[in-house]
Amino acid sequence: MKKILFIFMAAFTMLFTACQSCDTQLAPEQKDTAVVIASDDWNDLIEKSVIAIQATYPEYTFYEASGNLKKINLENITWGVDRNTFQIVFGKINGNATVIGTIKNDTLKLEQVDEPWLEDVHTTPFVALDLDYAIKKIQEAVDVEFEEGTPAVFRFQLFYSIYEPEYLIGDWRTCHSIKVYSGKVDEPLKGAKGFCSKQPGFEKKK
Repeated sequence: MKKILFIFMAAFTMLFTACQSCDTQLAPEQKDTAVVIASDDWNDLIEKSVIAIQATYPEYTFYEASGNLKKINLENITWGVDRNTFQIVFGKINGNATVIGTIKNDTLKLEQVDEPWLEDVHTTPFVALDLDYAIKKIQEAVDVEFEEGTPAVFRFQLFYSIYEPEYLIGDWRTCHSIKVYSGKVDEPLKGAKGFCSKQPGFEKKK
């Protein structure tokens, strides 16, 4: 009888420990910061969110930032992104965890997830070619007019941007891209071949 009781207690302890481990791994950590970002200016969004994330998660580095285009100066047509669609992603150095920043009610919200962010390479979020200038460079090279609400992302793609990060502007129908260091504007890609349709993210569970 004592032997059976011992086996039962050992099995219960192992099961309890395993469940605790599962909860720790799967539950995302959410943090409300005191960082107010009441702006649709791309540079403001990048600078303030990067400073806040690095202060909270110093062992993480930048992957990408994205949002839907918005005109923030109608006279000179200056482009930013709607802050309510803004998302910035950091990944843990030598690790498999991700931090995602979004803006709700003009306040930066952070979520830490114990999964790796795929298809991107770590890069710097601060480059001389900002979003507004990138759009104007694309428009100089290609006859295109962008509409508000068009998706835009700044990232260093794992397989496609071999040498430098780039801005990708568009969707699965037509994708425009420009390299941030060389300023090279690529030929627009249409349909399923468009890089804009190859979205990064977490591994899809089967």
